[in-house]
Amino acid sequence: MHRTHLDTGYPAYWPEDPAAFLASSTGLAAWLAASDDGRLIGHVAIHDAEGDPDIGPVHEFTGAPARAFAVIARLIVDPERQSRGVGKALLDVAVAHAKEIGRHAILDVVTSSSGAIAFYEAQQWQRVGSVEIEIGGLPNLPAWIYVDPGFQRPTEPLVGK
Repeated sequence: MHRTHLDTGYPAYWPEDPAAFLASSTGLAAWLAASDDGRLIGHVAIHDAEGDPDIGPVHEFTGAPARAFAVIARLIVDPERQSRGVGKALLDVAVAHAKEIGRHAILDVVTSSSGAIAFYEAQQWQRVGSVEIEIGGLPNLPAWIYVDPGFQRPTEPLVGK
């Protein structure tokens, strides 16, 4: 994670406790990717969307409650392994798991992360809004919010369904 932070700027602010950053209390599941020699080269998690800042724009776009979504979080790939399919494989596993538990995947990307934005948009993630991410006393981070490529905007609000 530290190498990714230095190379790509993600996470935007180095966490005081990196292990706690990866092991969120709202986490539903997480996956690691390892090289053939056992070295960790990637990580992704999904979190509960309840209380997540992403859910506001998603709810405005879909009309669906937070319980209909899981947030893709902490997608980190070793800089030496980027553009080799590791990130896509991790993302695919997380999205598939979200579907297995009856949820659609959503995610946020800091607006200055052009590489990550290009990655998600190349895979047809749908941009639905923006938020300012607050991180305990640090400057807010403007971010785009996306819903998974398979999400179809309902013709009627999903509230109460």
